[in-house]
Amino acid sequence: MATTAEIGKDLVSMCSQGKFMDVIEKHYSSDIESVEPVPGNEQMPNPVKGIEAVKGKGKWWVENHEVHG
Repeated sequence: MATTAEIGKDLVSMCSQGKFMDVIEKHYSSDIESVEPVPGNEQMPNPVKGIEAVKGKGKWWVENHEVHG
């Protein structure tokens, strides 16, 4: 079993490489719940529950936002 520090280093490494969906697959629980500090809407409810919903949230975010750096 990996230590918290090992998991953290792996997560940072994967995110630095842009492997966000791989991070979800590898490190997130299947019954994850993602809660934002803002109200949800029809496009993106808040909270979302379950790994597939969190993957969908990530996909929606990438498709609807531009990252400048």
